[in-house]
Amino acid sequence: GRRQRMAEMEGELRAVGQSQTEYLVRMGHELRMPLNTIIGFSELLHEGSYGDLNESQEDRLRRVHYNGLRLLAILDDLLDLNHIDSGMLRLEPVAFQLGQVVKPVIERIGVRCTQKSLDLTVKLADDLPVLFGDETRIQQVVYNLLDNGIKFTDTGGLTLSAGYIQVKQGQTPDLGLPATGWLSDGDWVVLSVADTGTGIAPEDQGRIFDEFVQVNLTQRRSREGTGLGLTITRRLVEMHGGRVWFESEVGVGTTFFVTIPLRQPGFVPITAGNGGQDTTTAGGQ
Repeated sequence: GRRQRMAEMEGELRAVGQSQTEYLVRMGHELRMPLNTIIGFSELLHEGSYGDLNESQEDRLRRVHYNGLRLLAILDDLLDLNHIDSGMLRLEPVAFQLGQVVKPVIERIGVRCTQKSLDLTVKLADDLPVLFGDETRIQQVVYNLLDNGIKFTDTGGLTLSAGYIQVKQGQTPDLGLPATGWLSDGDWVVLSVADTGTGIAPEDQGRIFDEFVQVNLTQRRSREGTGLGLTITRRLVEMHGGRVWFESEVGVGTTFFVTIPLRQPGFVPITAGNGGQDTTTAGGQ
């Protein structure tokens, strides 16, 4: 009957999705190999392993190396999103200190801020509790938000802040939430990245977390990137049972907020497939 046909169609769609995922993963590895060769040889040339280069050759080589790294970053974003959407990405939660996790990110971003003559301010609260989550993925979230801020900021700088809040009856005195009940009652760590950049136009604000959205935003099109960083960031935060949102004013800047619930070891991380709604109870909030 009709129900059986529907079940068969769902099975066929799942099979198509799985084969597409496997194809993308395979293609990703095929692309990564020549890219790593380009990046590796350009580094060896730059180090003088094959003799001295003149100034013009050095300049062109820097461009080859830089664009090789850009391509690799785009490829990694595409594969990450593919893994998340297909449910293949699994978090590996451990107990960690946020300060230790963001330290290498701050060092990387600090170099880029210096290159653009931007200030980087870090304000991590002293009383931050131990978090439980995937260190690598939280690191990726922080990097993506800071990287996004740098792209759209030409003067001023960025501020990375983190603190601890308690939500009661859907509100907290320490943070203006987008709506009452935006965060469920309990204990949260809130992390914010503020920039003094171009800001996001009101008509674009509803789409900022959508895939590839940057290519469609006239105001932001001239900047580098696929626009996948924010999409991936939201999915990763939601897989941790958290929320992400922002406040922005054109010509003044943007502040992104990420909240991660306090968990106990043993909670089962959710997959992106259930819409980011946390259905786990172990550990509680």
